Amino acid sequence: MVFDPFSYASTFRFVESSWSGICQSALLMAGDVFATSQRHVPLLKALTTWAAQLEQAMDAFACSYVPAAGVIDAWFINAEIIDPAAFVAAAILLSCPIEDFVTRPGIIRSHISAEAFSPNGDGRADVVTVTAELTRPADWKVLVADAGAAVIKEYAGRGQAIRAVWDGRDSFGAVAPEGKYRLLITAIDLEYATQARSVVRETVLDISPPVLSIQIPVDGGEVQGYQNVIGNVEDALLSSYRLSIGSGANPAAFQEVGSGKRPISQGSLGLLDTHAMDNCLYTLELSGNDLAENSSSIRSTFTVNNADTAPKVSITSPAKGSVVSGVMAYGAEVIDDQLGVKVTFYLDDKALAQLDQEPYQGTYATYRLANGTHRLHAVAEDRAGRTTLSETVTFTVDNSLSELSADPNPFTPNGDGWNDTTLISARLAMEALWGIRITDAEANLVREFSGRGNGISQEWDGRNTTGQIVADADYTVTVSLPDHSVAATLTVTAQNRLTPPEVDFRVTDNADRVSGRVNLHGYVRSSSLRRWWMECRPAGSTSGWTPVLEGTTPIENYLGVWDTTMLENGPYEVRLMAEDTLGQRNGVIDEFTVIGELKIGNYRLDLLDLEFVAGQLPARLIRSYDTLRKDSKGDFGYGWQSALWEANVVQAYNYDITITLPNGRRTTFAFTPRFPMGGYNNRIGYAEYTSVSGYPDRLSLVGRVTVIRTADGGYVFLGADMDEETGAVTPRYFQLETVDGLIYEIDRLTGVTRISDRNGNSLARDASGIHHSSGRSITLERDGAGRVIKATGPDGNFTEYRYDDIGDLVTFIDPDGHEYTYTYVGHALTGIIGPDGKTIAVQDYDQSGRLAEIRDAEGQSIKILHDLGTRTETVVDRNGNATSYRYDDKGNVIEKYDALGNRWAYAYDDKGNPLVEIDPLGNTTRMTYDSAGN
Repeated sequence: MVFDPFSYASTFRFVESSWSGICQSALLMAGDVFATSQRHVPLLKALTTWAAQLEQAMDAFACSYVPAAGVIDAWFINAEIIDPAAFVAAAILLSCPIEDFVTRPGIIRSHISAEAFSPNGDGRADVVTVTAELTRPADWKVLVADAGAAVIKEYAGRGQAIRAVWDGRDSFGAVAPEGKYRLLITAIDLEYATQARSVVRETVLDISPPVLSIQIPVDGGEVQGYQNVIGNVEDALLSSYRLSIGSGANPAAFQEVGSGKRPISQGSLGLLDTHAMDNCLYTLELSGNDLAENSSSIRSTFTVNNADTAPKVSITSPAKGSVVSGVMAYGAEVIDDQLGVKVTFYLDDKALAQLDQEPYQGTYATYRLANGTHRLHAVAEDRAGRTTLSETVTFTVDNSLSELSADPNPFTPNGDGWNDTTLISARLAMEALWGIRITDAEANLVREFSGRGNGISQEWDGRNTTGQIVADADYTVTVSLPDHSVAATLTVTAQNRLTPPEVDFRVTDNADRVSGRVNLHGYVRSSSLRRWWMECRPAGSTSGWTPVLEGTTPIENYLGVWDTTMLENGPYEVRLMAEDTLGQRNGVIDEFTVIGELKIGNYRLDLLDLEFVAGQLPARLIRSYDTLRKDSKGDFGYGWQSALWEANVVQAYNYDITITLPNGRRTTFAFTPRFPMGGYNNRIGYAEYTSVSGYPDRLSLVGRVTVIRTADGGYVFLGADMDEETGAVTPRYFQLETVDGLIYEIDRLTGVTRISDRNGNSLARDASGIHHSSGRSITLERDGAGRVIKATGPDGNFTEYRYDDIGDLVTFIDPDGHEYTYTYVGHALTGIIGPDGKTIAVQDYDQSGRLAEIRDAEGQSIKILHDLGTRTETVVDRNGNATSYRYDDKGNVIEKYDALGNRWAYAYDDKGNPLVEIDPLGNTTRMTYDSAGN
């Protein structure tokens, strides 16, 4: 089984290594550990946060050094403290001898007594206390710093326990200004000259009480029925407020009518129901408290005066004397000192509807009524049975002519078969004679039509009475019913076909290989533009396009940004399209290769299902999930693939090859053919490739493939296969040698077929399983869709896989029979549920599909914040500590800030190798490499 970080979520954070590949497993201890090599290069630092049952074990640490092998073994051996079932062991492999190995004291169990305090001498929250413990005795300090980082007070001592009580005063005895303060805890072991990683606790000095006000009801005013109390409770550190009411000017007792814990700005503090109250004077009291235990209160009086009257009701729609057709809206307004008034509407003295609460509104289809005058009134009744009649509103229904339209509008009467005619239509309430009169801007007659029926449907071909096509212009269409003295008009536009939109685009520097956020330049030109849009999809794909940009107005020069950080590397088709108001479209398409490892917000998970060891190349069945390929089908459903075998090979339009290895690493190789012959034969050569992705990998073709350079600058491959999807002639068999010494034999159509190392060990793979050169295998059973449903190891252990109807892997059963469940939203993995039914992990994504939060079984979360504009990713751990990483356009970390504001800076060569590291103290480390990348 693979290491599951969530099972240790309460015992450690992360392990960082300044040298890639140096850390084999997590080193677990109380404080920070430093190891220096002969070159004085920091190799490892580990920061851990321990659960209560492990904290005491930190004193029991031992190590041994083997110079020949360069190995340090580290372990915890206090068996009296740690239960054997919870025994923790770890080992680190270093690539060079160790000169010095030093531990430094750790600050643990730090605590601050209050997040806010008020040193005003009232005996409440006048001081704040910070405490902590050290893993061993040392000299310690607690520094109080203001928002500008200026130290205003200092406490010091020696020992293993730290305690400082700050009374809010500076070193001169003056009370410090209100604001946020940081209490920095540091410790130094003078014997070993080592300094603990400092810890910061924050508090707010606040001596201002909450600001309170009651705006409604006004002080001394009258109240009837239900009354919302409106006011303000203002304090950034508010802990609670309470609204109470009492009888008289100086009540003997108060009753709570509202409370809360959040500031209120001109909002409701509580609701008064005066129906059960006597008509007399009352006092409202509003009190508030903040986190610094500052408090305040105010009072306001009002008089209850509930009159014993019936409700008032009036018709709000339709308006008196109005003409309506189609669906009519009706409504009424009620004024009363009570809730629960019932309103009954009457149409022509017949009950239409009864409504029991606001809003008293509805709709009615007037087609049920005869054309002519109608009446509407309403009756309101309160809970006491008192009723009131509204005035009667008269209105006229006229449904003789409605829904007049012309489609399409505008239209293009030029005889080319595209929107040549427009259909004039209308709805009639009865069978009637109708006429259509079309006139120009000067009211001159252009065309007439007439007919009879219970509807109008008449095409106009854009010709006048003489048969000539009319000029481009707006025309007035008047429809009349002569027998009913009814008419309606609309405007129709005749517009012959315009020049289609003009579009073009390019990327910055006209590059054909792009990464990160790509600036797009170009133009969209049209005198009658309806919309334009830009979209992309993998080259050669027949799947749908992914939106990139869109707009509705012409644009010049800068189009916007194409974000490739959520795309798999490889070639993509990108097209810019535009459409005018006549439906004419124009577009341009180009192809680019996405490279680099700047994949902000990508989520990847690797799980080991089965393995066996034979020689130095173990056989493993590893499932890998990646959000970048969540919409692609793999061996284990959408988003999942075998992490050792599935490879994606794509040839770009410029013959570059992009290979995505099973472990997710993507490398692009530029096509750099070699033509060794001169003269005419200089057009005949061999295919060679050069890595442009930073990895010093080597790619070659398997078999004899000849390259011929054509007169137009293209190339023809002899001995290659034709891609059935794209029709392009593309090499099929490749050999990829990676920097770690593994050789992959790759079939462009089926993926990795064989892996071998430098010692002669090899693994072969086909649809039936994974086969080791030792003769042992992991066999795979598949369903009709080609998905793995069972995997069996050489020892008989097996795993099972189940899928839902849409192709997502939903159940995994391990060799011990434990069942795990996976949940998804749109193929994005959102949750993992363990055999006991408890959630192991939950993944949340933002609207763009980037990983935003991971929550463990205890509900603790790690949040990931993304700033694409600055290429910055901020990770907020379970304790609220934020670490920010800023990347270059290739995905390398170039700057890091920890929770204390310490800064690291990094620089790389064009292959992605680290060249310079500058730590927070300004120390600079430089690295150089040989031709092999060592």
